[in-house]
Amino acid sequence: MREKTINGRVFELNPLKRGFLRKMRNDGMPLDLLPVEKSEEAMDLILEEALTEDEFKATDTLDNPDCIQLYREILRETFSSPDEEKNSSTSPDGSMTPGDESTASPAPATETAEDVTGKSPRPSTPET
Repeated sequence: MREKTINGRVFELNPLKRGFLRKMRNDGMPLDLLPVEKSEEAMDLILEEALTEDEFKATDTLDNPDCIQLYREILRETFSSPDEEKNSSTSPDGSMTPGDESTASPAPATETAEDVTGKSPRPSTPET
């Protein structure tokens, strides 16, 4: 569970339960292949399921972009693992993308690393 503050109101984001996802799929609203004409209905069902009754009622007073952001955060809480989030960064459109910031320095292309004795290792094949 995480918290998300929108317009000064704190929402507790709970992941969706497996049974609820199965019911949505059986009702013709699979989240991986959601038909466009079912998207608003699916968003309402998900918000109602994941939020408390008071929080869900408060979504009626939110601007639609804020409500969509809350919906996306619930989906992220449902489908993302903590390791994925830790190693991901948020792209400009708000979606999660794999992190590409490496803290390791690149290996030298032409140099040979020294072995534990402090000497450069011998070639693995004899020279001819």
